[in-house]
Amino acid sequence: MGTRLFILPHTLIGIGVLVFVIGEPVLLALTPSTPGVVTHLSTRKGSKGAMTYLMDFDYSPAGGAARAAHDQETITREEFQTLHPGGRVMVRAAGVGRFHYVVLARSRGAYVRNRVALWIWAIFWNGIMCFVVYAVWVVPARHRKLVSIGRPVAGKISARYVTRGKSTSYQVKYTFTTSDIPPEQQQGKMTTTRAQYDALAVGDIVTVLYDPNRPAHHVVYECGEFKAETI
Repeated sequence: MGTRLFILPHTLIGIGVLVFVIGEPVLLALTPSTPGVVTHLSTRKGSKGAMTYLMDFDYSPAGGAARAAHDQETITREEFQTLHPGGRVMVRAAGVGRFHYVVLARSRGAYVRNRVALWIWAIFWNGIMCFVVYAVWVVPARHRKLVSIGRPVAGKISARYVTRGKSTSYQVKYTFTTSDIPPEQQQGKMTTTRAQYDALAVGDIVTVLYDPNRPAHHVVYECGEFKAETI
């Protein structure tokens, strides 16, 4: 459970960024540009030495409000070198009540160059998280369901091995035959704990639980996280 809770905020971050990179172009396409005035340009150096370029500006909020609003935008180095205090810029501003989103109006090419790094990161991060979520959420949920509805049959451990890296993983391979008519030969592998791994040897007979409706879903009961009162 601790691992699942640890992964949850990382998953939500990935989903949030994905929603942003998909939703922002749509929002900008539907938002008319409005004039703004650059009030200040500044730079900020990050912990790894990377330089961030910032532009402060005033603009007229949507709805024709008499009072100008103030905001700040991260810009590229090229934009920083081109802009100057007092210069006019076009921005796109959308908002609901107190919440608003403002961004510098850029050409399509400039927008792509400004966002391509974020797009790559979003694809990379969510690609990794898909595998992680599958491993720590989907697979355990499936195993838990199999403990409740799975059909038990005898299986045999066919191999066992240890994968070492930043962490050590213990896995077993197994084979079994379904009790369906006609029976089907199935094989699988699963990650288990060190204690469960040490308790098994190649050739040992184990209890395999499989879903009668989806025989490809199965689990070695002795290696599973969930236990039943009776089986």
